Formats: sequence, C-alpha cells, structure tokens
Amino acid sequence: MINQEELIEIFSRSWEIDGGIRTRSVAINYTKEWDIRIEEYLTGGDLEETYGDWDHEEFIIIKRLDAPVLMALIFKYAFNQSSPLTFPKLKLLLHENGVRFEHEMWG
Repeated sequence: MINQEELIEIFSRSWEIDGGIRTRSVAINYTKEWDIRIEEYLTGGDLEETYGDWDHEEFIIIKRLDAPVLMALIFKYAFNQSSPLTFPKLKLLLHENGVRFEHEMWG
C-alpha cells in the first residue's frame, strides 16, 4: 500500500546556472481523498531574483476520478514524444484535454 504522506520522487536534475546550482525535482503523492498530487520543487540559481525566495514550489491536484484520463494522456505523450514531459507541459496537456485540476504555487 502506498503511504499518502510519503513523496515519491519521479524526477530530479541539477545543473549550473548563473554561477550556482539549480535543482528541479518532481514528486507525486496523494491527498486524504486519494486525489493525485504532483509537485515540482526548484532551488538555487536566479530564483531569489525571480520569486523573492531561494526556492519555489508548485503543485497540481487531479481528482482520483480523473486518474484514467491522466494515465491515458501521460502514455500518449510518452509514446509520441522524444522530449521529456515537464511540469509546465503536463499542466498544458491537462488544460488542453479538459481535465480539471487545482494549481497552487509559492516561493
């Protein structure tokens, strides 16, 4: 059984930018209602100038009833693209395909 409290990291990458290291990670977990929560966490680089803080987090929540549509979109993307699915692209896919989701961010 999946622990709802535990983040499952599905992507992590670090690179040099502006003389510092920026890190991006994407993780998934579930709400108390078993809705799907996907979050992106950024640190370093020029984030402080951009967002006023050294880190930035945003997340989307997709209702569990929409999980089959989410899975179909992800598989369709994965089998038809040569580039990785990014957090902004995921939001766009959901929007373009009429999947309702909550989106919040903070820095």
